[in-house]
Amino acid sequence: MRWVLFTFIAAEELGVTRENYRTRIRDPLVEGALVPDNTITRTLGVEPGWTLRALESVGNYGEMFDRNLGAQSPLDLERGINGLWTHGGLMYAPPMR
Repeated sequence: MRWVLFTFIAAEELGVTRENYRTRIRDPLVEGALVPDNTITRTLGVEPGWTLRALESVGNYGEMFDRNLGAQSPLDLERGINGLWTHGGLMYAPPMR
């Protein structure tokens, strides 16, 4: 579960969204950050492609926050500490490799 969350955060850091992940994943830097190699996949005990399926299903961390708690929800909460570390928040994803 932890690495799924890290995938969502890393995707937001890289500008990868639910809508653009298919084209953005062609960038070698994005692919390297979001698509673990087979060794990591086996170690985690998950199927190959799990990161892309997760992004396709719900989008990145910011998209999920906005839909459920932020501007697109009745709560309309600010990100605050739930923002990316690059924007004054605490959300940071360690490298998967």
